[in-house]
Amino acid sequence: MSLLDEQPAADADPVVVEEGAIAQALDMAQDGETTDPDIEDPPDSPPSDVESTVEEEPELEPESEEDPELEPDVDPESDVDVDSELDQEEDPELDEDPIEESGDFSQFDTQAEIEFPLNLEANPNLLDFPTIPEEVTLEDAQPITLEQAIAIAERNNPELLAARLELDRQFAVLREQQAALYPSLTLGGDLTLQEGQQQQQISNIDPFTGDVEFEETGDDVDIILGGIVRVDYDIFTSGRRSALIDVAESQLEFQELQIEAFLFQLRLEVAQSYYGLQEADERLRIFRDSLTQAEQNLQDAQALERAGVGTRFDVLQAEVEVANRQQDLINALRDQLVTRRQLAQLLSIPPRTNLAAADPIEVEEDWPLSLEESIVRAYRNRAELEQRLLERSISDSQQRAAIGQYGPQLSAFAQYTTQNQLNNDDSDFVDDYRIGLELSLNLFDGGAARAQARQQEVGTEIAEAEFANAQDVIRFEVEQAYFNLTANDTNIETTNLNVERATESLRLARLRFQAGVGTQSDVLRAQAELTEAEVARLEAILGYNESLAQLRRAVSNWPDDELQDVP
Repeated sequence: MSLLDEQPAADADPVVVEEGAIAQALDMAQDGETTDPDIEDPPDSPPSDVESTVEEEPELEPESEEDPELEPDVDPESDVDVDSELDQEEDPELDEDPIEESGDFSQFDTQAEIEFPLNLEANPNLLDFPTIPEEVTLEDAQPITLEQAIAIAERNNPELLAARLELDRQFAVLREQQAALYPSLTLGGDLTLQEGQQQQQISNIDPFTGDVEFEETGDDVDIILGGIVRVDYDIFTSGRRSALIDVAESQLEFQELQIEAFLFQLRLEVAQSYYGLQEADERLRIFRDSLTQAEQNLQDAQALERAGVGTRFDVLQAEVEVANRQQDLINALRDQLVTRRQLAQLLSIPPRTNLAAADPIEVEEDWPLSLEESIVRAYRNRAELEQRLLERSISDSQQRAAIGQYGPQLSAFAQYTTQNQLNNDDSDFVDDYRIGLELSLNLFDGGAARAQARQQEVGTEIAEAEFANAQDVIRFEVEQAYFNLTANDTNIETTNLNVERATESLRLARLRFQAGVGTQSDVLRAQAELTEAEVARLEAILGYNESLAQLRRAVSNWPDDELQDVP
């Protein structure tokens, strides 16, 4: 693969544009000055080519551990037998270890070992925001590499943080469903005030008439203290309990795959933004050099006019060219500021921090796979396909849970109760024991359970259709990135030659003009062709690097060929 030959500005400090630099450049352009206040004056000689040596850079892909490759959880040919669900009970064993801890995301911190300045870490207080202008005033630009940018994004990005918190929530959902594997213990007590029971007893007998007098005894209100201890356990749920646990486990795995897919997409977006910043910096250098050449042309035209061998028309042409190049420089300064803030927004860095690209512009490594191999690897590696299969599995499990409502529900209970009348000294605690089984059967619910099962059956079909569509989308992403990669690879060789030719053409045009045998138009045309060739070469190199990043994203998990570990 052909590389750019030389790029003097690549190893130099990144161009730093302070606040108000565009306005200063505009003022200088009006005064006839051409240099950016924050940029050193370029040499008068034509710009040299970009460096031809490819330095081996670490892979941007994560280094995953050697874990077995995940197999799809669901056989695409399997169907749910509605009639046989009532006879099935697939509860997991009671000694199955539930997930005890959540929030361990170390398997996703693939860039955690890359060091970067501490001042680029996000504010831990997510609700904090600046309240005075000094808190958002940008500092000098801090150069970072692409690997550092990816590591910062994985540390700071709030959307990734939200996805990890959602995974933590799914841990809790699974633990909630696993609680149904164990019996429930209930302890209760009550203190009751009720109307007392009155008793009649003989108080007096008249000895002459024999009349008997009665009197009522007892309290008007009885105070009763009671307590209960009850243990309940669902012995048989017609498959509903195990189905709900399967749903929670699949949703947990789905969310982990969602984090993996988001990580690869985030790395792609960071790489694209970083390459955009590199392009803005290099365009600034190209247009700065072009402005210097235009000024030299103006000086030559003015000297020839003073010597009587030039014309006023040549001077005016040169002045127009200088003004045009000044406008290009102003736009390049603007683009640099915008791309820096775009990268800062993606990395979610503190509000006063400004960024610059530290990596030199050079062609990255070759892609070792053919197009067909890349497509097959993408089918095997992409988390999105695994997610579609998990969606099908979730629908199957939810269908089993809905059908289980029609099956018999068998549970066991054991209960102990005790009572005592507090305002009766002669009363003792009265105990009661009950142990039994409860059986229930849903005979008619208006068709609600059948409708729920039908919904999930349709959901399974939808997941299968989305799986097929995802394959088409993934294949197109791989093909598009691969075609762009090969085209830019060829363009790099072509643009290298064009830059060499345009540089020599400009040198000859200037010599001819200074000797009086060429025209100012020849020089201006040669200068424009050189600028165009340098921009085309820049776009070819960064286009190649961006296509390589897109291809890595489309294939994913290269070269490990493994999905992330699933808890």
